[in-house]
Amino acid sequence: MYVRISCPIIIGTFVYICMSIASCSFVAVRIPFKSLSQRLESFPQTAPIESSAQIRWSKRGVPFVEASSNRDGFFLLGATHAHLRLGQMELLKRLASGRISELIGPFAQDLDHTIRILDLGRNSMQVMSKMNEETREILSSFVAGINWYQKSLQSLPPEFEIFQMKREEWTEQDVILVTRLAGVDLSWMFYFGFLSIEGRDLRDSLWERFLREDDDSERIDQLIPSQSEEIKHMSGLIRAFSRSGSNALAISGQRTLHGSALIASDPHLGTTVPNFWLLAGLRTPDFRVVGMMIPGTPFFALGRNEDIAWGGTNLRAISTHLYQVSEEKLSVREETIRTRWWFDTTRIVRESSHGPIISDSPFFDNLSETIALNWVGHEAISDEISSFLSANRARTFHEFMSSFESYGVSGQNMLYGDSEGHIGHLLAYQQPVLQEAEMTSQLIKNPDNIVESYRSAAELPHLFDPVSGYLASANNRVFRTNIPISFSYANASRALRMSEIFESKTSISIEDLKALQQDVASIKSVQMRNFLLQFVGELESKQIYENPNAAAMYEALKNWDGLYSTDSRGALAFHLLLSHMVPELLQRLFPNESEHSIMLKGDLWYADLKEQLKRQEFIVEFSKMLTKSLLKMGKKFTKYESWGNFHQYRIQYPLGRIPVIGSRFRFDNFAAPGSNNTLYKSAHSFSAKPHFVSYGAQARFISDLSSLDENYFVLLGGQDGWLKAENFLDQLPLWKSGEYMQLPLSTRGIEQVTEICLSIEPSPSL
Repeated sequence: MYVRISCPIIIGTFVYICMSIASCSFVAVRIPFKSLSQRLESFPQTAPIESSAQIRWSKRGVPFVEASSNRDGFFLLGATHAHLRLGQMELLKRLASGRISELIGPFAQDLDHTIRILDLGRNSMQVMSKMNEETREILSSFVAGINWYQKSLQSLPPEFEIFQMKREEWTEQDVILVTRLAGVDLSWMFYFGFLSIEGRDLRDSLWERFLREDDDSERIDQLIPSQSEEIKHMSGLIRAFSRSGSNALAISGQRTLHGSALIASDPHLGTTVPNFWLLAGLRTPDFRVVGMMIPGTPFFALGRNEDIAWGGTNLRAISTHLYQVSEEKLSVREETIRTRWWFDTTRIVRESSHGPIISDSPFFDNLSETIALNWVGHEAISDEISSFLSANRARTFHEFMSSFESYGVSGQNMLYGDSEGHIGHLLAYQQPVLQEAEMTSQLIKNPDNIVESYRSAAELPHLFDPVSGYLASANNRVFRTNIPISFSYANASRALRMSEIFESKTSISIEDLKALQQDVASIKSVQMRNFLLQFVGELESKQIYENPNAAAMYEALKNWDGLYSTDSRGALAFHLLLSHMVPELLQRLFPNESEHSIMLKGDLWYADLKEQLKRQEFIVEFSKMLTKSLLKMGKKFTKYESWGNFHQYRIQYPLGRIPVIGSRFRFDNFAAPGSNNTLYKSAHSFSAKPHFVSYGAQARFISDLSSLDENYFVLLGGQDGWLKAENFLDQLPLWKSGEYMQLPLSTRGIEQVTEICLSIEPSPSL
């Protein structure tokens, strides 16, 4: 039994006290500027390694670790992670453990309780025991490097003082836990949204409607019904950390100038800083790789070695099933949630044979059923670390595909290219197969319909060297299978745009891929604009032109080329039209608010509108609705003038979201190109208010396999997680101008980009 803080007077008083304390705590922390050389002064020059090693640092703070053994290499790689991102890593570990209340107070207790129920790291010991010896040694070396470095620090990262964190030794289980956080199942967003619906009949009917369309919305959080603020925050965390969207491309040698493959990948995630990704290079006897890593994990999720390169997008795979279970035979444990500025609380967590009882989360007070969550990530078959370490050394597509035999969560479309010109596409995923597989898409399963087996990457569909000469993935459906892989795919607009560009060219270059990653065209939006404006009749047009603001908006809309560039007036006009018209249309056609988000799925509202417009009486009504939207939004259009004045990036640390005191942690605002369904992804909702992008493109990678050195990367922000460090935001100018930095893989190339070379000598062993 527990008490939730609910009394308004208590809350108001407590918020005032907490904000006062927080203001002192956050503002009092002095964070000095540190150059790259000043930052590296804290890196010890002797370490418990077997032989001399080097860490070469580029001027952007990218480390290239060179060691004569895998043990030494991964030890120093762990140390560089701690050097660059220890504060971020500690926050990720505490988030994944359900310990946020320790940092920000009692308002996170319900979130922590829910995460404790999910118990992301519950099988970490089993995963460790099933790892091959080499992976265990690499993981242990990586963890040892983290701990060695943080023990050597005289001055801890600012997060330790801001959040009053204490230094904690890392374990192999912590690394697996962070890996699990990055692998959370996107279907949880759907499940949590639907479980929060009042009324089982309404919930089931909306679920059926949700499944009806194959072509889904680009905004995955618009696919779920109206939710509580708590569910929205939980869904936001899942979206921010789960690699929930992306573009990935593989171009075969037959379509390139040099006969080798090209690969490009730009993941879509949360846009706060530090960036979700860390760039690094590694050279040991078995590894020669450069790419993008998740801070606190020892593998390269995106990147290349001497022979192959890989990119990926989220598969939106079904890795979780919900079961209605009996209250009998549940195991019970108590979890103590330590809480900053408040009393600690004890919460109950219950488990069934099907998994944890997610309905016990305080976010689902409306539920009368007892619902268990069965997740592939809770099974010992799911070992992503071994899979990626193997993939990082693969030399052929067969080796690459075999590497993902043990990969479980989150499901990914993995695209492959090699120096011989071959390309491939596989599904990295352990698909849970139910006894009654035809019930896979059912929202809540019968407890007898258990998972009886799993299908790995080798058993799922794949593509190799297609006739087209290219492979493109944008979270869209590629394969049709007898058992559904996903509840909801992204609509095909981004993938079709890539295909359109490729089909117009006989050969593809690095420069083409750079342009493609920054493409802001939306054919779909132009088609929708053309359809809508045909219902502005002569009478309505006259009304519009009598209003100068509405007339300017109407003209911009008619002349729009479909580009969401920052200076586009047409993009702003189209967005404002929809932001006013669509909510009114949904209210008119679907009085139940729970239906509104569902109707945004795959633009179901648009399909329903077309159906309604077959009735003459509705045409008249809709024409008036369009005119009203133009008249209402005209003044706002005149005020903001262009898309970039309305749609912007705000580069901020997570604390930047706090009113007043958060301003210290906001670093830059600038116009954001792109939209929901453009290749340059910068997500937004149907809002008539100016907004900041919180999710979208935030890292880019391109590689030409004809050369070890033709590898290009850029992060939204920078490499260094130390606030105010030279490399904290130094890649922002590159991002804004559409530039990249080159990260070579050859010895000479690495030497040429080296700004500082640290020689690390052996010291007494651990």
